[in-house]
Amino acid sequence: MVKVIISAGKNSVDIKDFILRFVEDNKSDREYVRSRLVGYFWGVSDMGGEIVAFKDGETFKLSKMVDVIIDEWEGGVEFEIN
Repeated sequence: MVKVIISAGKNSVDIKDFILRFVEDNKSDREYVRSRLVGYFWGVSDMGGEIVAFKDGETFKLSKMVDVIIDEWEGGVEFEIN
């Protein structure tokens, strides 16, 4: 199970909804999902927000975080809004 924490103020819920919808709709094309989400997460970071994933005591950001989310999608990804 991966825990993803989104800290982006009033946009946090929209970001979570986008990730859920986008990955579910496109999960058959891993490279497309990966490239789009890395860019999206950079954009969130540039706007002052932060998205971080945790799994088994490790912390993941940006491209590695996207890989972990994709790898764990079927097993479970939990979102928390800060």
